[in-house]
Amino acid sequence: MKSASIAVLLSGLALVAAPQSASAAQVDAAIRQWQALNSQYRGGSGDDPATQRACDQRDTLTRQLDKAGWCFGRKDDPDAAAYRWHRCTPASLRPD
Repeated sequence: MKSASIAVLLSGLALVAAPQSASAAQVDAAIRQWQALNSQYRGGSGDDPATQRACDQRDTLTRQLDKAGWCFGRKDDPDAAAYRWHRCTPASLRPD
């Protein structure tokens, strides 16, 4: 789990340092990391602290991707299963 924390930190630093100029490789790496954390969170036990850490790291990465101009889901998606990462538009769902 420690390596996941380091990866999130490094991905986040790259995105925050120059959010609008994040390279495609940086964004791809951050989205892959987000997907891994989401799987850990969704597949984890609710009473396991590692599950909460994965959730917190995923949420941090969501905000960093948002600042870099990437959003997960659109307002007109029929349900959460249809959500995909994309460049943000006015129709995009944004984190709170």
